[in-house]
Amino acid sequence: MPASLHSLAPRLARAVGALVAVLLLGTLVPALAPTAAAAAPVRPTGMYAPEQGVLFGAYAAPRTATWDKASQQAIVNQREADMGQRLDIAHWYYKWGTTFPTWREEWHRDNGRIPLVSWAGPKTTDVNAGRYDTYIRERADAVAAYGSPLFLRWFWEMDGKMNADRAVSPTEYKAAWNRIRRIFSERGATNAAFVWCPNDWAFDNGGAGAWYPGDSQVDWVCADGYNWAPGRAGDDWRDFGQIFRNFHSFGLAHDKPMMVAEFGVQERSPGEKAAWYGQIAWALEHELPGISAVVAFDINYEFDWRVDSSASSYRAYTTLANAPWITGVAGPQPVTPPTSPTITGGTAADGSATVTWTPPADSATAPPTGYVVTAQPSGQRVMTAAIARDATVTGLVNGTAYRLTVAATGVTGNSPASAPSAELVPAGAPGRPSLAGSAVRGDRSVSVSWTPPVTDGGTPITGYRVTADPGGATVTVDAAARTATVTGLRNGTKYGLRVTALNRVGAGQPSALSNRVLAAAVPGAPAPGTATPGNGSATLTWSAPASTGGLPISGYRVTASPGGKTMWVAATQRRATVWGLVNGQVYELRVVAINGVGNSLPSAARAVTPRR
Repeated sequence: MPASLHSLAPRLARAVGALVAVLLLGTLVPALAPTAAAAAPVRPTGMYAPEQGVLFGAYAAPRTATWDKASQQAIVNQREADMGQRLDIAHWYYKWGTTFPTWREEWHRDNGRIPLVSWAGPKTTDVNAGRYDTYIRERADAVAAYGSPLFLRWFWEMDGKMNADRAVSPTEYKAAWNRIRRIFSERGATNAAFVWCPNDWAFDNGGAGAWYPGDSQVDWVCADGYNWAPGRAGDDWRDFGQIFRNFHSFGLAHDKPMMVAEFGVQERSPGEKAAWYGQIAWALEHELPGISAVVAFDINYEFDWRVDSSASSYRAYTTLANAPWITGVAGPQPVTPPTSPTITGGTAADGSATVTWTPPADSATAPPTGYVVTAQPSGQRVMTAAIARDATVTGLVNGTAYRLTVAATGVTGNSPASAPSAELVPAGAPGRPSLAGSAVRGDRSVSVSWTPPVTDGGTPITGYRVTADPGGATVTVDAAARTATVTGLRNGTKYGLRVTALNRVGAGQPSALSNRVLAAAVPGAPAPGTATPGNGSATLTWSAPASTGGLPISGYRVTASPGGKTMWVAATQRRATVWGLVNGQVYELRVVAINGVGNSLPSAARAVTPRR
């Protein structure tokens, strides 16, 4: 059939499907008065792009062990029966070197669907060398003979690591794309709409543009994107709008019709997958109005992306297929969007904020399918199941004030956002202080200095705690302090110190351990023995002090007063003779013990008079 008529066929099928859905639901929910269709926004136009509504498609993998013709047709027929309408797009994957179109595309065409052919790419340098020109011409001739609308998605996700060896480089990729498109044009296969399709993250990181063949070479721009949580470690739970926001901006900038050729979500908590589907129509209408086609990835591959992985998920998916923004059909709807929930409380934590709420007052007649919680001013969001009454938005900046709102999702759209929560300021524990210099030993104590942590965790530091290792003795000082001394330690033991910053949330991570030093003091005073006179000399004996101060005694010094004559002896000695004294002069002899800290107090004096 002519392209102009074919593009209308799915729209007519949808009108019937939407009406059937309303009649089926009429026994459960009273029909409402007809409402006017929302004005379609200005969106890029192009080959096979609908004027209103969104082309709704799927890659529907058979649920049987063998993927024969009958099983492939059965899953498509089942999906359409459950949705109450035809799929607009039917997706299939073909390896490079295989034949298409096949019976599959002819069957889809004959049943009012546009085939989406994902055609894998070989090494682009081989294409550019002309190695595959004969094969490309054969495929172009077959598509021209097919004669009906067909979306051709050659070498999708060329930006991904898995395809790097074959894509080679953006320059080689674009040259290969342009060569294939030129051959298709020369062979008269102008019924193929060329769909260029990187991963969604290529639009987030700015890398997509390098692979873009140019506006004159591309009919549709496309993105593949998934909510990878919780299956892929480290990925956040993201809704449809978050995944495709930057792709949408790219498509508008290039004024090209936009397709999401693969999308999917995994099960997490009960009802969350259904809630994820429940917000897609709202996101398409209010955040991504330029997108003209969406195609589900309906298969258990790597993770369970099947639309019917749970009963609630499948209900939400089939409901999505009949959403007014998707069908482009105005008329009676099963329910109106729910009214706003009411926030009842909120708390902030490290990098996050949590709100609680009560359901909309009209939940009995307009039951929510889930909730969307949004943090302002950042716009970060989280979705929950319909049974949820609280939610936490993560990834917030500590020390920044946020207000959260809650909107209920419904089968015909989202409610207005609730009144915002009270101001919530996330905060966490402070960062690690940095040590400044070496630890310094003292008498039964060790001291250390530091600089404050780079981050205070979003709330002011209230103090610091210094902890000795071993033993765990601590001292806490105020926020202005930059040095502290831990006392009550055991002289003769080596200690290292760690410094921990404190704020209202709690304690941060401690600093690195300082160098270890011995807690130590000067020795105690030796106990003097006897003083014996000599010719111009005097000899003093003594006993070792009761305390070495925690360090080994390194020696003793005996001093004669007056005059200050001295004698040093080793730590093993207990007597010393001072020379150079005056016979007949009365002297007082005193001894001090010496260690690594310093000198002890002098011993008690012993009087002596040298003589011949």
